[in-house]
Amino acid sequence: MKLTDIGRTPLIELASLSINGGRYFSKCEFLNPSGSHKDRTYLSIINGLEKIGAIQPGMTLVDSSTGNGGAALAWIGRLKGYKIKIFMPEGMTQERKVQIRSLGAEIIETPKEGFLSGAVLAARRYQAEQLRDKDSGD
Repeated sequence: MKLTDIGRTPLIELASLSINGGRYFSKCEFLNPSGSHKDRTYLSIINGLEKIGAIQPGMTLVDSSTGNGGAALAWIGRLKGYKIKIFMPEGMTQERKVQIRSLGAEIIETPKEGFLSGAVLAARRYQAEQLRDKDSGD
């Protein structure tokens, strides 16, 4: 699959739900490369950051996720040449962790008590440490 496959998902009419002349459709975003509608979002974010020169391939991108976003970032990041670290609360499904790791990302599990906000804080601490180490020449 290629980055250009993102968003090329079918639009299906749900004829059985149509009433009074109304028509209903469903966009099958689960057919995006990572299986998530978040593929579109992460591709847009990464492209935008690259365009303004904030990131470039070879860098490490860090995010927190319970699953879908982590998978989307892992897949897109790998294809674009980034290292990916996903901070994820303990207790997320094994299938999701396997998927994210198989896409080349590293998962750092955070205590389940903090759930996603704890993962966000851990990711921010990690980022701050990396910036501090870079500034000090370590």
